[in-house]
Amino acid sequence: MSWDVRPDDEVAFERLYERARAILLELAEKYRVRIKPLGDISTFEGRLDHLRREATDAYHLGGGLALGELIDDRLRLIGAENVYVISSAVFQRPGLANPTMSLMALAHRCVDDLCFELGRMPKCERQSRADQPRRGIPS
Repeated sequence: MSWDVRPDDEVAFERLYERARAILLELAEKYRVRIKPLGDISTFEGRLDHLRREATDAYHLGGGLALGELIDDRLRLIGAENVYVISSAVFQRPGLANPTMSLMALAHRCVDDLCFELGRMPKCERQSRADQPRRGIPS
């Protein structure tokens, strides 16, 4: 499979590069080690070339079930009763990062909707949950 690299990916990659560079330089100084990049990333163009070359295959596949065409906004499979999709298949395109937390958020949203639909969560409680701190997730 081959995926495109969009301008927003390039911007995000450059930000990530700057952050990683700062951390690596700090570690190199602290531990007196030499860090050698695996490729030519000394210039912006070199970094973009690396991104395009290395990010051509998705390590975490996704996509395939278009939101609005095959899946509704509540993650239900259109045309099927009681079939919900909590999978990276609903992502518009794969990312370069592990999708576990995004999938957990999708599952949480889906369960919230189901609980509300089944009457297990009063609407007023559901509306007030947005103002409550997230439980179990470090901030």
